[in-house]
Amino acid sequence: MTLEALVGFDLHESREIRVNIGQLLQGVVKSVDKTRKVVYLSSDPDVVSKCVTKELKGISIDLLIPGMMVNARVQSTLENGIMLSFLTYFTGTVDIFHLQKAFPTSNWKDDYNQNKKVNARILFIDPFTRAVGLTLNPHLVHNKAPPFLNPVHRKKVQLTCVRPSFSLCILLGSSLLVKTGDIFDHSKVIRVDRGFGLLLEVPTSPIPTPAYVSVSDVADKDVRKLEKNFKQGSHVRARILGFRHLEGLAMGVLKSSAFEGSVFTHSDVKPGMVVRAKVTVVDNFGAIVQFPSGVKALCPLRHMSEFEIAKPRKKFQVGAELQFRVLGCKSKRITVTHKKTLLKSKLGIVSSYADATEGLITHGWITKIENHGCFVRFYNGVQGFASRSKCRGCGRMFGCVNLPLTRNVNDQEALELASLLPLLDNFSLSPNVCDSEVTRTMTKSSVDAIQNSNWSPNFNICDGSELGLEPGDDPTSLYHVEQVVKCRVTSSVPASRRINLSFVITPAR
Repeated sequence: MTLEALVGFDLHESREIRVNIGQLLQGVVKSVDKTRKVVYLSSDPDVVSKCVTKELKGISIDLLIPGMMVNARVQSTLENGIMLSFLTYFTGTVDIFHLQKAFPTSNWKDDYNQNKKVNARILFIDPFTRAVGLTLNPHLVHNKAPPFLNPVHRKKVQLTCVRPSFSLCILLGSSLLVKTGDIFDHSKVIRVDRGFGLLLEVPTSPIPTPAYVSVSDVADKDVRKLEKNFKQGSHVRARILGFRHLEGLAMGVLKSSAFEGSVFTHSDVKPGMVVRAKVTVVDNFGAIVQFPSGVKALCPLRHMSEFEIAKPRKKFQVGAELQFRVLGCKSKRITVTHKKTLLKSKLGIVSSYADATEGLITHGWITKIENHGCFVRFYNGVQGFASRSKCRGCGRMFGCVNLPLTRNVNDQEALELASLLPLLDNFSLSPNVCDSEVTRTMTKSSVDAIQNSNWSPNFNICDGSELGLEPGDDPTSLYHVEQVVKCRVTSSVPASRRINLSFVITPAR
């Protein structure tokens, strides 16, 4: 039931509670003053966590809200959970990960006799199937964080639903007693779920942490009968894959391959690193590959080979284990390449604009060819440009002009020279300058104007010097998109994300 125009008064029974204007607040109605039209609330966490929804005559499923705590009775036990009845008219299920005990053994059904009374909290309601999911987890029932957390670094975070009937205090991932990637050599098998997985007790301090290993993660090969390979009470070597905060349950893996290699989580992936992965999917867009730890990456179609591939399924076979090189990792989206030149390259890696130091020789791949030059891509999305008409030394179009001044100039000659200097990027020159040389860059019209003057400059037209082309050559005659090229960094401005390149590895003197 929603009351849109009701004003209440919250009695602060605890000084530790701090509230801000506009903050969503959970409260329990303590009393109602009908004369003054005032509702008195309590937002004390202990009071709120113990608030049980009362049975109402004629209540419908539309009034059930996730987070409601209800009095329930055990109706029956299921293969992977229990069935509860609550609020007279409703039934719901509790799965095996939401039982009352943190380490339920294989005899957990003995703890739930028919008609046993329990306190449960609603997790979800499906209005279409009318299915209701509940939890008996003590930390969820009491609105507290899971107990398997480091009490030294406790930093609470309040998560509140839009309809504030349920909030849960959790601790940040850095406060967990287990972290992703941790290895525990003596994890105890608490329960073997046939066809599903294993429940483990991970030896953490000060208290052990429950962890679950899915049947697909117990071994590198398919295991059909878990009960024959794993016995309750035995010890196994496990590695933590992650943590399910809602259930207070760690996820583990027992595969031998999970303990090998340099990549276990997305945070371990670095641009340029060479990894071994298994091909799991091949399609027209490329291939999906999986590292031994389970982390997946995309090998785009253009990076499956040095050359264009018409039929990718003939190049990559599902199940094949191949070497790849990481191109980038952003927002947990990893891309890799199988181009041999990049795989075998011993040159330095450019994965940021700061890495592109002047004179660095590295490998990249062409992403676009224009009349004025080529765009080259590096690792982590870094991009550079090799100009078609970049002049050696000055970096402008069409070339350089040398004006040899081997004698003193008179006033008239100085004026004539001054009239030409604006064509030379507004270069200024004082009269009576001798034994000097002016080297500036200009456009084609500037070159024509100076050639028609009384001065006799020496021109050095260098069309295509940075691409290694002869004057008039078409860049597409020598290069193609996605071609891997060796290039030299001629200049770099990291602040403006600009890298100038040359395909001429040895600079001319």
